[in-house]
Amino acid sequence: ESAKALAMNQLAGVMSDLDLVRWPKRNEFKKLKAEEQELSDTDITEARKVMVDKLGLQEDEKKEINEMPVIRNHGLFSKAHRMLEISGWKENARADIEIFKLEDAEGLTPLLAVLNEVSTDENDG
Repeated sequence: ESAKALAMNQLAGVMSDLDLVRWPKRNEFKKLKAEEQELSDTDITEARKVMVDKLGLQEDEKKEINEMPVIRNHGLFSKAHRMLEISGWKENARADIEIFKLEDAEGLTPLLAVLNEVSTDENDG
Protein backbone atom coordinates (compact mmCIF):
# COMPACT_ATOMS: atom_id res chain seq x y z
CA GLU A 1 0.00 0.00 0.00
CA SER A 2 2.79 2.43 0.84
CA ALA A 3 4.45 1.70 -2.52
CA LYS A 4 1.18 2.53 -4.30
CA ALA A 5 0.83 5.74 -2.33
CA LEU A 6 4.42 6.73 -3.07
CA ALA A 7 4.02 5.99 -6.79
CA MET A 8 0.82 8.03 -7.02
CA ASN A 9 2.41 10.86 -5.05
CA GLN A 10 5.45 10.85 -7.34
CA LEU A 11 3.26 10.83 -10.45
CA ALA A 12 1.27 13.78 -9.10
CA GLY A 13 4.56 15.59 -8.44
CA VAL A 14 5.82 14.94 -11.97
CA MET A 15 2.56 16.13 -13.48
CA SER A 16 2.69 19.22 -11.28
CA ASP A 17 6.31 19.94 -12.31
CA LEU A 18 5.23 19.71 -15.95
CA ASP A 19 2.39 22.16 -15.27
CA LEU A 20 -0.13 19.53 -16.33
CA VAL A 21 -2.08 19.67 -13.07
CA ARG A 22 -2.72 22.28 -10.45
CA TRP A 23 -4.18 22.41 -6.97
CA PRO A 24 -7.85 23.48 -7.21
CA LYS A 25 -8.74 27.04 -6.35
CA ARG A 26 -10.65 27.74 -3.13
CA ASN A 27 -13.98 28.26 -4.94
CA GLU A 28 -13.50 24.95 -6.79
CA PHE A 29 -13.00 23.13 -3.48
CA LYS A 30 -16.09 24.83 -2.05
CA LYS A 31 -18.15 23.67 -5.02
CA LEU A 32 -16.87 20.09 -4.71
CA LYS A 33 -17.57 20.07 -0.97
CA ALA A 34 -21.10 21.41 -1.53
CA GLU A 35 -21.76 18.70 -4.13
CA GLU A 36 -20.56 16.08 -1.67
CA GLN A 37 -23.05 17.28 0.95
CA GLU A 38 -26.09 17.02 -1.33
CA LEU A 39 -28.42 14.06 -1.13
CA SER A 40 -27.62 11.37 -3.65
CA ASP A 41 -30.12 10.73 -6.43
CA THR A 42 -28.90 7.13 -6.52
CA ASP A 43 -29.25 6.45 -2.78
CA ILE A 44 -31.43 3.37 -2.47
CA THR A 45 -31.87 3.50 1.32
CA GLU A 46 -35.56 4.45 1.27
CA ALA A 47 -36.36 2.04 -1.56
CA ARG A 48 -34.58 -0.70 0.37
CA LYS A 49 -36.74 0.00 3.46
CA VAL A 50 -39.96 -0.24 1.41
CA MET A 51 -38.84 -3.52 -0.15
CA VAL A 52 -37.88 -4.95 3.25
CA ASP A 53 -41.37 -4.16 4.55
CA LYS A 54 -42.95 -5.85 1.52
CA LEU A 55 -40.86 -9.01 1.99
CA GLY A 56 -42.27 -9.67 5.47
CA LEU A 57 -38.88 -10.40 6.99
CA GLN A 58 -38.18 -11.00 10.66
CA GLU A 59 -37.21 -7.95 12.72
CA ASP A 60 -33.54 -8.99 12.99
CA GLU A 61 -33.38 -9.47 9.20
CA LYS A 62 -35.02 -6.07 8.64
CA LYS A 63 -32.58 -4.40 11.03
CA GLU A 64 -29.56 -5.95 9.28
CA ILE A 65 -30.70 -4.80 5.84
CA ASN A 66 -31.79 -1.34 6.99
CA GLU A 67 -28.42 -0.76 8.68
CA MET A 68 -26.48 -1.34 5.47
CA PRO A 69 -24.35 1.72 4.66
CA VAL A 70 -25.69 4.36 2.32
CA ILE A 71 -24.03 4.26 -1.09
CA ARG A 72 -22.75 7.71 -2.03
CA ASN A 73 -21.42 7.79 -5.53
CA HIS A 74 -22.26 11.19 -6.93
CA GLY A 75 -19.56 13.50 -5.59
CA LEU A 76 -15.97 13.61 -6.78
CA PHE A 77 -14.65 13.05 -3.25
CA SER A 78 -16.89 9.98 -2.82
CA LYS A 79 -15.75 8.61 -6.15
CA ALA A 80 -12.09 9.12 -5.28
CA HIS A 81 -12.65 7.53 -1.86
CA ARG A 82 -14.37 4.52 -3.45
CA MET A 83 -11.57 4.12 -6.01
CA LEU A 84 -9.02 3.98 -3.20
CA GLU A 85 -11.24 1.53 -1.29
CA ILE A 86 -11.44 -0.76 -4.34
CA SER A 87 -7.65 -0.49 -4.67
CA GLY A 88 -7.27 -1.86 -1.16
CA TRP A 89 -6.13 1.29 0.63
CA LYS A 90 -6.74 1.44 4.38
CA GLU A 91 -9.33 3.84 5.79
CA ASN A 92 -6.78 6.26 7.26
CA ALA A 93 -5.10 6.50 3.84
CA ARG A 94 -8.46 7.16 2.16
CA ALA A 95 -9.64 9.75 4.67
CA ASP A 96 -7.85 12.79 3.22
CA ILE A 97 -7.79 12.60 -0.55
CA GLU A 98 -6.04 15.07 -2.81
CA ILE A 99 -7.72 16.35 -5.96
CA PHE A 100 -5.85 18.04 -8.81
CA LYS A 101 -7.24 19.87 -11.83
CA LEU A 102 -5.86 18.99 -15.27
CA GLU A 103 -4.39 21.99 -17.02
CA ASP A 104 -3.60 20.57 -20.45
CA ALA A 105 -5.31 17.32 -21.42
CA GLU A 106 -3.53 17.21 -24.79
CA GLY A 107 -0.16 17.26 -23.02
CA LEU A 108 -1.11 14.09 -21.20
CA THR A 109 -1.46 11.94 -24.31
CA PRO A 110 2.13 10.53 -24.32
CA LEU A 111 2.06 9.99 -20.56
CA LEU A 112 -1.30 8.22 -20.69
CA ALA A 113 -0.09 6.04 -23.55
CA VAL A 114 2.82 4.84 -21.41
CA LEU A 115 0.62 4.30 -18.36
CA ASN A 116 -1.91 2.34 -20.40
CA GLU A 117 0.64 -0.04 -21.93
CA VAL A 118 -0.03 -3.58 -20.78
CA SER A 119 2.68 -6.17 -21.01
CA THR A 120 1.75 -9.78 -21.75
CA ASP A 121 5.30 -10.96 -21.08
CA GLU A 122 5.41 -12.48 -17.59
CA ASN A 123 9.16 -11.76 -17.37
CA ASP A 124 8.60 -7.98 -17.42
CA GLY A 125 7.99 -8.07 -13.66
